[in-house]
Amino acid sequence: MTNLMLSTPGVAIQELPFNTPTIAGVATAIPAFIGPVRNTNAPDGTTLIGSTWRISSLPEFEALFGIPAASSFNIRADKRIDQNGALLGVDVSYQVAPERIPTGQRLFYHALQLYFDNGGGPCHIRPIDTTANAQANFEDAITALESTDEITLNVIVNTIGADAANYGTLATASMQSCNRMQDRFTIADVIDARPGGIVDNSGIPSTLGQDVTTEFRDRVTAVSEDVLKYGAAYIPYLNTNMPVLYQAGTVDIDAASQLITFDAEGNQTGTADLFTNGGADLPLSDDFFQGVVDLVTPANSQPGEKPVVEAVLNLLTGTTLIMPPSPAMAGIYARVDRQRGVQVAPANVGVMNTIGPALAITDEEQGLLNVDPTSGKSVNAIRFFTGRGTVVWGARTLAGNSGDWKFVNRRRAAIYLEESIGDALEAFVFEPNVSKTWVRVKRMIEGFLLNEWRAGTLAGPTAADAFEVSIGLGTTMSQQDIVDGIMRVLVRVALPGPAEKIILQFTQKAQAA
Repeated sequence: MTNLMLSTPGVAIQELPFNTPTIAGVATAIPAFIGPVRNTNAPDGTTLIGSTWRISSLPEFEALFGIPAASSFNIRADKRIDQNGALLGVDVSYQVAPERIPTGQRLFYHALQLYFDNGGGPCHIRPIDTTANAQANFEDAITALESTDEITLNVIVNTIGADAANYGTLATASMQSCNRMQDRFTIADVIDARPGGIVDNSGIPSTLGQDVTTEFRDRVTAVSEDVLKYGAAYIPYLNTNMPVLYQAGTVDIDAASQLITFDAEGNQTGTADLFTNGGADLPLSDDFFQGVVDLVTPANSQPGEKPVVEAVLNLLTGTTLIMPPSPAMAGIYARVDRQRGVQVAPANVGVMNTIGPALAITDEEQGLLNVDPTSGKSVNAIRFFTGRGTVVWGARTLAGNSGDWKFVNRRRAAIYLEESIGDALEAFVFEPNVSKTWVRVKRMIEGFLLNEWRAGTLAGPTAADAFEVSIGLGTTMSQQDIVDGIMRVLVRVALPGPAEKIILQFTQKAQAA
């Protein structure tokens, strides 16, 4: 009430303003992707290159940047019929196979598709020109993204086709950027971890393929723990459920395709060209529909074309892509953060829209991935388990020898707390550096950390075990700090680590007499 009736006996209630500011937690899983796009200009003619664009869905990406052109490939289709012209079947096979491991614009597009399929939300797109100086343009884009404060993840998808050495340079540059900004984290791939590659043969003799893990560790030139703690790498590539991109005009039906006739005993009795156009390849479009031969129904009719078209389309939709894991992991980071919190390790969760890992990883191999005595660079495995499917089975940063920052969730939870508190302290810039201000600052931070402890972000049986905030003259500041206008706040927190190894101990109890 505004006017207190103090002259009248009774109870008067007065509501006082609560002027201690509160802290709002920052977003934790807003990734940035860098790569080439099909549409480099907006509808008004302005260039999309050199700017950062925020999107929230794949259709939004398609509307702004377009869908990349499909790769061209050639299919042979042999149609089998009996002596009466009844269909026995259609055999289809690739004469020129499609690009199962996409590159360039197609890789960039499918990376966004895999990200959103795995739970990703808003993200930032940085289109670059890859027709010249692709490596330099990618590195410049990493630096340019530092001006976008909302970004919390750099997803280093190899959209420029870099070799192992140049990709290592990109991953290193991203982690160095994260170290400078201290508000974001890098997700990288062990490139070429697909059929033909070896997961890690440093302790397992092998002469097959390339040891992609050792190559990756050698090429990521960052050796400082301060840099490596800002990144995590994942292996291997993923066999996805995403079909190859195709368009009717880019699918050619090979001129060698035949119409094969069999008798009642299954003996081949004759062959003819499938087409009536003189033996040239035909695109799976109007030309094909006009040129296909049919011996039962009238030529060029839909019943005659349909079995061949269906067989070709089944082959196309059954040919799925092999993708690097980083975009899927960015989506998983977002999904776990949203459902359980940034303090929970983004591991022991399924990878969506995948058939399985492109390489099988054994327990012995994973042991070599987790601990590397030479470089200390841990690599996280994605594995297939019967009854569970494809599962992320590692949660370590590349600073595998670090006591404090070995685990992804600890590093990212610390970033979240530092950024949230740091943003809130902006309100106290130019405030009097006196005890009254210090009390407000301490109360504000303690209130935030108390809520985070209750939410599980901090570890400890009691709030006092989970965090401690110190501020004041003689505690965190000297008299010279006061003179220099410096306010120092010391925040100690206990961050939870994952139960990476659970040990069950059993013993037999003697039977009672």
